[in-house]
Amino acid sequence: PMAAGGAGAWGARRRGALAVCRAGAGNGGGARPGPGRVRVRAAPGSTLLRALVAGSPALRARLGGGAGGAGAGGGAGAWLVGALARVLGAGGHLETVLPRLARGDPAGGFAYSREALGVGGGGEVALDWLRAGPGTDAGSAPVLILLPGLAGGSSDKYVGHMAAEAAARGHRVVVFNSRGTAGSRLTSPQFYSASFTEDVAAVVRHVRTRHPGVPVYAAGWSLGANILLNYAGRQGADAGLEGCCSFCNPFDLAMCDESFRQGFSRVYDQAMGRNLGKIFRENLEIWRDAGPGPGGKRFDLDRAAACTSVRAFDEAITHVSFGWESVDAYYQGSGSAAHVPGLAVPTLCIQAENDPIARIDATPFEALEQNEQCVVVTTKMGGHLGWFDSVESLRGAPWVHEIALDFFETLEAGRGAADAPGAGGVAKLRDLENEPAAR
Repeated sequence: PMAAGGAGAWGARRRGALAVCRAGAGNGGGARPGPGRVRVRAAPGSTLLRALVAGSPALRARLGGGAGGAGAGGGAGAWLVGALARVLGAGGHLETVLPRLARGDPAGGFAYSREALGVGGGGEVALDWLRAGPGTDAGSAPVLILLPGLAGGSSDKYVGHMAAEAAARGHRVVVFNSRGTAGSRLTSPQFYSASFTEDVAAVVRHVRTRHPGVPVYAAGWSLGANILLNYAGRQGADAGLEGCCSFCNPFDLAMCDESFRQGFSRVYDQAMGRNLGKIFRENLEIWRDAGPGPGGKRFDLDRAAACTSVRAFDEAITHVSFGWESVDAYYQGSGSAAHVPGLAVPTLCIQAENDPIARIDATPFEALEQNEQCVVVTTKMGGHLGWFDSVESLRGAPWVHEIALDFFETLEAGRGAADAPGAGGVAKLRDLENEPAAR
């Protein structure tokens, strides 16, 4: 990992990454891992994939079966955790539930400074800036925007670990808490949705204004990942991002809704639905005088306040707020799979094959592999936002976070000093790959 400290450290990493690229690491088009580890997919001859494999020790270890795989760093206890995950995690439920119970805060804790940002229609989102860590005061330090999952926020453990890890590597970190989440209050009768990207656009513009001239990256989990890729795919080269990472993206909300209503996954559905109902009840007063939605439908306040499923909340509030004909039309039209062809900034998608919520068969592999800006990493295990295979990754950060942060560092290594932010990511890497080795 890069020592926190700004542009000098980024530059030092660059030469080593290029040397591995020239040695031919990563072939593109779908490199096969050892049993039980990871698979990578990308366009044939992908420059981005070669650069990522070259720049990510964590990914190389998983691909090559070296140090850092299951059982690393934890002795017999790690072996036992890994065995449990393999034996009991076939449906991904163990790896989804157990980390939620066992995962702690980052070492030393973390603290945020909250900024309220006004957005469209009289709304407001809460931006939680991680208080400066080593090196993050440097003027050139990149900014990383984090988008939590449904009804999640900066207090979620997986978000906190990513924030702490990124800060340790020299990033400024800000968590984008959507309307009404993370203890924030609604200032208008509107929540957010899987397809509504205007708030993301406002946050990116604000971050670029607050920190002009520095690179901006973004990472999202679950629904936050879907929103992020909807935004980046619609905006293309104008997204204002140097790169983005998507974890456990549902991609197809209709399939996700179907999964929620089957077997043990109904437990997740009920928990998320109750959480949405709680947030709604905390902001009920602002909804009492709300008129009809854009399509003329009325909100069902009683149903929203008592909801016990995500679908019930979306029927009562979400599809009405954004003018969809029905909740099914909302699900059909809000998945980010449709916008994968529009992605024009380097994008890493990490999916678990045994995810019980974001089903692997919903992942648009063909479209992702046809876009040279995309790399897909699939893991045999991981559940939904779990990704543990040792005591360390059970109690601490999901092990895939390290690959994501290596990805952002790889993109930083590929940025030329005179390059304008937000454009030409893969082209930059290709230019560097073609440099004379002595340079």
